Amino acid sequence: MNGLPQQFARVWLVPDAGFRAERLAMAFTAAALQGRVVKDEEQTLLVRGPLPDGAPAWWKLYRVPPRRRWMTPMGRSRARREGRALRAFARAGVPAVPALAWAEERRRGLLRSSLLVTADVAGARDLRALCADTALPPEQRRAWLRAAGAAARRLHDAGFGHFRMQLRNLLAAEPDRILFLDAPFACAVRRAAPRPLRAVDLVDLAGADSGLGAEDSAAVLEGYGAPAPLSLHAVRARRPFSQKMRRIGWYLYYNGTGRRPDPDAA
Repeated sequence: MNGLPQQFARVWLVPDAGFRAERLAMAFTAAALQGRVVKDEEQTLLVRGPLPDGAPAWWKLYRVPPRRRWMTPMGRSRARREGRALRAFARAGVPAVPALAWAEERRRGLLRSSLLVTADVAGARDLRALCADTALPPEQRRAWLRAAGAAARRLHDAGFGHFRMQLRNLLAAEPDRILFLDAPFACAVRRAAPRPLRAVDLVDLAGADSGLGAEDSAAVLEGYGAPAPLSLHAVRARRPFSQKMRRIGWYLYYNGTGRRPDPDAA
């Protein structure tokens, strides 16, 4: 866990953060020393550590390898995209993990890393880990999956596409509440999400490549409700390569035309 940022060039904080923007790098270093390092890889450092007031939080540092920094002067950082998407979800009434802060470390305009801080949700588990728990009764597992389907419908009806709607990117929190997280590729439309976006997200969530069996996939679609963009057979039959091409194509179309979630939109 080397090379933590000493200062950030750009910082956003929730109004009641309890500390100044210029102290975010110091707060992150303290959290990394006092908390638990969950993942430390070339491009990602994930820490569960305290905020300055002692409340638990998740600190995600997204590192940009030197070989990729030349592409970053004009782009938005991952932490910024994800933080804005989570705030936009919440503003639209879509349950999401609360974003507390995001920041960018730049030198001479080149992005070196970006930091996202989100609130800790007590007792929550990612849906993939929950579904893999052999101690969980099948009917209880399917109840959570129906809740996931209902959450996906709510996000789509609010005018968003997720583009990473995988089991590990949804949190299961009591009581029967699903929260979205890890949404740096999300898009927004002016009305309810169109059928192609809904289909891409549902195949990611409940397709044959999701790790779910047919009965569990059916539970997701049951929670999503009618009309669904695809039948159970179509969701399960879509091949990974075909799904990947659809995901990339629709992502480039929507986000390439500036349709990113805006938490400050009226």
